[in-house]
Amino acid sequence: MGMSVLITSPMFLAIFKANPRNKFVIFSVITALFIFILVMGYYGIGYMQYGYRYALDFYPFLFVILLFAVKKSFPFWLKVLILITFFTNAYLFLF
Repeated sequence: MGMSVLITSPMFLAIFKANPRNKFVIFSVITALFIFILVMGYYGIGYMQYGYRYALDFYPFLFVILLFAVKKSFPFWLKVLILITFFTNAYLFLF
């Protein structure tokens, strides 16, 4: 019955480490929130699906923020989190 963005893509938790004073980060946050609000108002979210399909509308802006958050190095905890997410998604995708 759909899944949370935090289950399918918890790597976005790292966006909180981005510099909130960077103009690209600010504009990406504003744009992602604007698209998120518009998408949440849409009724047809689908009954049986894997993940929240309309999140793909604002994911590119979250990736921009993520790039600024891990600009210098990709932390080990994020690599582990992505690996755990991969196996969790592979398991959940089967059901």
